[in-house]
Formats: sequence, structure tokens, C-alpha cells
Amino acid sequence: MEIKRDVYLDKLIRKRKIVVVGDNIKVRRDENGIITIGLRNFLLDENSLKL
Repeated sequence: MEIKRDVYLDKLIRKRKIVVVGDNIKVRRDENGIITIGLRNFLLDENSLKL
């Protein structure tokens, strides 16, 4: 199962990754480059995709 996860993460790392969540949270980027952003910020901030 760990191998499938690693293959999946490798594919994600090569692409722009944004996770939009329903909570109002600060924008953060993890060690794999995955950006997590709140729905409100994603919709209302015109620069949200330029992170």
C-alpha cells in the first residue's frame, strides 16, 4: 500500500496541487508542495491561484 501512496505522491508533485477545504484557514504549503486553502479565500481572493 505504501508503494501506491508513493507513486500517487510522485504524480502530484509534478503538477500544481491545491486542496480547497470548507473551513476558513490560513493558506499553507506542505513539504510536498501541496497548497491547502479555505473555500472563502479561494473564491474571493483573485490572487489565490498565483501562490
